[in-house]
Amino acid sequence: MAVGDQSIAVGDYVLVKHDNTDDGKVDCAAQWKAKVFEVRALCSQHDYIRTAWLNRPEDLDTGRQSYYGKNELTSTSQLDPIDAMTVNSKLEKHKWDEDNNDATLPGPEESSYHAKLTAQQLNHQQILLAAVI
Repeated sequence: MAVGDQSIAVGDYVLVKHDNTDDGKVDCAAQWKAKVFEVRALCSQHDYIRTAWLNRPEDLDTGRQSYYGKNELTSTSQLDPIDAMTVNSKLEKHKWDEDNNDATLPGPEESSYHAKLTAQQLNHQQILLAAVI
């Protein structure tokens, strides 16, 4: 599937619009972030993407702690279908290797995010179940 001049595929990370502004500028910090799990076409004019959301530390129950990186994201188990037209662009993601303290990460550019995809994962089903009980 194409978004502008970029091709989006399963496994890619994307920036998703969170409002209706269409001024041409993409504010990476203000966009929602997600991983593409599936791409489907309802018809020739409507493409949909099943996404798993990525959260900022502020979105976790414990909130942002001093050990979180500026552009760090955590994965969630929440899957949602979204209209492909809400995707702004691909997201540059770098995996953080917690076992290698000497590893260097790319600089904290606005469009570069570091994903910590380990024990910090937010389990959406557990949250929903806890809210019902």
